Amino acid sequence: RLRDARAQVQNRSSSAAAEAEFTAALESAPGEIERLQLELEEVAQTTVTADDLGIDDRTPLSELEQLLAREQANRAAAEAELAQLETQVSSEEARPAAARDRIAELRGLRDDLAAAAAAESGPGQSVQVAEAARLAASLRLAAHAAEIRMLEQELLSQTARLNLLNLQRDMAARNRLESERRLDVVRAEVNRQRQASALLAQQAAAAAELAAADKHPVVRALAEGNANLTGELPTLAAEIEAVTGQLDEVNAGRRELEERLARSRQRVEIGGLSRAIGELLEEERRNLPQVSRYRGAVRSRSSLLAEIGLAQLRIQEERRGLSPLEAAVERTMAQIGDEVTDEAEIAGIREEVRLLLRDRRDLLAQAERTYTTYLQALADMDSAQRELLSIAADYEDFLRQHQVWIPSAPILGLGEWRDVGPAAQWAFSLESWRHTAAALADSLYQNLPASLLIVVLFLIVVLMQRPLRRKYASMSERVGRLSTDSIWLTVGSLGIAAVRVLPLPLLIGCAAWFLNHSVLATPFTFAVAGSLGALAPFLYNLMLVRVLSVKGGVLELHFHWSEASLATIRRQLDRLITFGSPLLFATVFFYLSELAGDRATLGRLAFVMLMALLSSVIHPLANPKTGVTASYYAERPDYWVSKLRWAWYGLGAVGPIVLAALSILGYLYTSLIMTVLLVDTIWLAITMIVVNMVVLRWLVLARRKLALKRLL
Repeated sequence: RLRDARAQVQNRSSSAAAEAEFTAALESAPGEIERLQLELEEVAQTTVTADDLGIDDRTPLSELEQLLAREQANRAAAEAELAQLETQVSSEEARPAAARDRIAELRGLRDDLAAAAAAESGPGQSVQVAEAARLAASLRLAAHAAEIRMLEQELLSQTARLNLLNLQRDMAARNRLESERRLDVVRAEVNRQRQASALLAQQAAAAAELAAADKHPVVRALAEGNANLTGELPTLAAEIEAVTGQLDEVNAGRRELEERLARSRQRVEIGGLSRAIGELLEEERRNLPQVSRYRGAVRSRSSLLAEIGLAQLRIQEERRGLSPLEAAVERTMAQIGDEVTDEAEIAGIREEVRLLLRDRRDLLAQAERTYTTYLQALADMDSAQRELLSIAADYEDFLRQHQVWIPSAPILGLGEWRDVGPAAQWAFSLESWRHTAAALADSLYQNLPASLLIVVLFLIVVLMQRPLRRKYASMSERVGRLSTDSIWLTVGSLGIAAVRVLPLPLLIGCAAWFLNHSVLATPFTFAVAGSLGALAPFLYNLMLVRVLSVKGGVLELHFHWSEASLATIRRQLDRLITFGSPLLFATVFFYLSELAGDRATLGRLAFVMLMALLSSVIHPLANPKTGVTASYYAERPDYWVSKLRWAWYGLGAVGPIVLAALSILGYLYTSLIMTVLLVDTIWLAITMIVVNMVVLRWLVLARRKLALKRLL
């Protein structure tokens, strides 16, 4: 009880102190707000020049590099201050609800504490214990009262403090912008002087090399070495300038993504799982920056860093070899030997060697500084890109987790059907389709090597069709006879089927690739490319199964499937290829539209029709009583696959209907994601079935051949 009493006294004191701070903030905030508003209303300096920073042509590069380091530190401090204020604003915006809940909780406890503070001692309870209990209750009641006053003062001052925080955040954003402008100016001056210094060193080394053309070979070799060393400096300076420019771009993208993620989280916290929030999150997902290129850059940068590190190490070792300088001069003069005997000539050569080695030592120092700067710039770029990738991954995870449970469109039939007309007009625009054809032709021309490769590959696949049919026919004649049958005939037949169905999906997939890489790309061409990209594997898989199930095909000849079952499979696959292909194209096409109305109307109608078609196709195939799989279940009732036959049927036939219902209710993203998972699961199951049949056929053939050997 003593510890509890001390804690309550401390809580009361803390609440009183906080109340005083809130009261003081309420009194001082208006003045601070007025001051900051006046500062923000002042016209900010839109441009910063070198003169504003005290930089001129006489400013040495070393001083500029120190100024650059200071400006980078100032920019980092400005970013940290802005991030801290953003966090404080977000926290303060959420405080009123929490404060009101806490006040309600404390007031609910007040009556019980008041009763406990006034209670008399109970039977068998000593007077001291009762007095201690009343004192503890009184102290807790006083602490709660102080906390309530503090929370009420917090609510009273919340508007003023939030306004002040917003103004401070705006001022911090302005300071960061000014810091970035100053940093850009300093960086530009540093890059300019680096380039100028590298060019001067290169010109001086070239002049020295020219002057040494008729000198002793040792002098000529030193001059040529200096000239070769200076040849790297301008390139390195240009690389540093390019990397620093890219670093600014990456940092700007990272800050923008952080702000968007913070806004999205705040919207979800405030708006909950509403349709409006779902539509906002869908737009955010569609507008996510393409950061995949940075992954390749991060992976390839390790080798570049290693190369630069080795070059820097070589320069450091050579520079150490030139200290002390006189010792290096003597080692170089020792190479002359007895070739020169005239003392005056030797003295002249010695002086030239000393000057060239001194120049080389200075050039090595300059190169080392340049390499160090380059390494630091690359390290900063690597860190910034990794951070950007991490934030992008977090944002994608956030959107994925919340979009699944949030509707992103109105219920089908209750939305704005006036969007159907514009959606149809957008889809059937002749001008857009002509531009798509022009973009495809231009991309084929711009990517000529890839185009020629695709043409050659396509011609090879087409020309192989007849030889592959003949090869398949000859292989089929050997199937079923124990002396000639082999598992490799099955594997080869599967491979032939995979190649035979390749031409059309290959053309469609390549058209999608070329459209995606066209410089004339528009949102319409990207939608067409995405639709073709989804259609290519869809058609390939269906056509492959269709070829396997033809009369005399692999399923009948190698795995002994009944003709009745194969006829049902072919009939359903023909329906899915004929009607499912345009429905899939339309679904993806409208869902890739930039307009939400296109997705919610025609896109959703196409999706619902596609799901209905898929369910009607799977029903006669997977029905446990009347479908193609019924005989398998009847022959193997104890297998776990057979025991779960209704689950497989529900997944395949009922699943698309459930997904269509979700789409109708407005859960567009949820239905799409689950459809992708469902289709992937179906194809995985089909692949596992084929692999299982191949393995079983292999075992059967091996057993038969062993039995034949025993008989012989």
